[in-house]
Amino acid sequence: MIKNIIEQILKTVFPNLWQKFCLYRLTSKYGVKFRLPQNSIWIIKKDNDEDLILKLPRKAFVPWHVAHFNEIFDSWESHSGIIDLSVPSFLTMKKNQKQFFLFQTPEDDHVAKGYLAINKPNKNDIVFDIGANHGVMSYIYSSLCKRVCAFEPNPYTYAALCTNILHHKLDNVTPYLAGIWSNTGEVDFSTNLGGGDVILDESIRNDLILGVKEGSVIIMKIKVLNLEDAIKLTGCFPTHIKMDIEGAELNVIKGNSDFISQHNFKFAIACYHVIGGERTAERLIEMFKSIGYKTELVYLEWVTLHAWKEK
Repeated sequence: MIKNIIEQILKTVFPNLWQKFCLYRLTSKYGVKFRLPQNSIWIIKKDNDEDLILKLPRKAFVPWHVAHFNEIFDSWESHSGIIDLSVPSFLTMKKNQKQFFLFQTPEDDHVAKGYLAINKPNKNDIVFDIGANHGVMSYIYSSLCKRVCAFEPNPYTYAALCTNILHHKLDNVTPYLAGIWSNTGEVDFSTNLGGGDVILDESIRNDLILGVKEGSVIIMKIKVLNLEDAIKLTGCFPTHIKMDIEGAELNVIKGNSDFISQHNFKFAIACYHVIGGERTAERLIEMFKSIGYKTELVYLEWVTLHAWKEK
């Protein structure tokens, strides 16, 4: 309690000092260095004799980028050892040499390993990509299945999603400016345009909300749909449902549990998010078990939970 009060005082009264202290802790833990030019943060890490530099906007959720620094450089082409996410631009994915328009942290082929580890969709399947982000997973799904319905509630990220759908001519991917929730309506939503998008609901006030720097966020109302209404809107009944929605997965599964229990959806959910000091994975497993679904955790680097009904 006292620690939290002290941290809150430092964040409010001495924000620059607090930021430098947080960066120092990351330096000690991960062996990286930082530079703070105007309006950006540079994360620098030695690779043999070369400096690899990841440039981010000042509002970015830095701890995540530090923890996944190697995966980002493994997945995306750098130029002279630099990957620049501080401004919107096209980056090239190493695996397929395809370009994607990005302005913050993208999903990549490392993440895809978790989503596709079990119950991989086939050409007759329909995928709901919930939390579609820039559309990298929608792109990957598009080559595997009949149709992808890509839900992204952040209008800034949604613009990048639409850009990538058009750029790659993904005729079987349809974007929707909406989130999925326990009920249909509107909710408050916070974004720092740097990987910290969170629905502002008491049930999911988590480390991401606490990590968002005061004064750097945009608060807005977003449209949300329950799962049944999302199906009505799209005119599609999904066989597969992928989620990466920053802790809101608990609300979605709990709030739609009666509907989910009546069907056999194949879920792939990123559940590394921490709510009340606990990963959402453990609570999701209990929720799915209570409605007759089997579960399996895979790809623990991203903590991906698969859930489905046995035939």
